[in-house]
Amino acid sequence: MPDAENKSDIVAQLWKPALAVGGVAAIGAFVFWSLYKDWLKLDIFSRMSADQTFHIMIVFLLLVFIAAITLVISWVYLKKKASH
Repeated sequence: MPDAENKSDIVAQLWKPALAVGGVAAIGAFVFWSLYKDWLKLDIFSRMSADQTFHIMIVFLLLVFIAAITLVISWVYLKKKASH
């Protein structure tokens, strides 16, 4: 069974050609699809209007984006702090 370092290498080997072929937009679309493919199948959405579903999805997208930006900023801050 591969250890964590080998798994990381495998993932890196997967993403490098994916970025080269599809670009950042394709990777973003894949991540979006992966996160939300089963999300819209939830029971609650059958009781909501299309506009309500759209607005909820936008809110969740914004929350995910804000969380990602926060994580990147935190990572940069901690890397800078560790280098000093």
